[in-house]
Amino acid sequence: DTVQYKGGVGFISGFTGSSSCRIIDIHGEYIKNPEKKYTQVNLREVRKIHGNRSTVRYYANSSPTES
Repeated sequence: DTVQYKGGVGFISGFTGSSSCRIIDIHGEYIKNPEKKYTQVNLREVRKIHGNRSTVRYYANSSPTES
């Protein structure tokens, strides 16, 4: 799912227990609480934007080129 957390938009990369998850952005970086050292975020603080119904596996390392 595409989610929003503390102003960042990303994808849920996994769940840690029943009340928290990890979120990554399109660059593969964790979106986390800046006040904490760990990457888990509370599901109550996450807002679902879109249900993707698929797995995001890859991202582009370069910008598209003009032809």
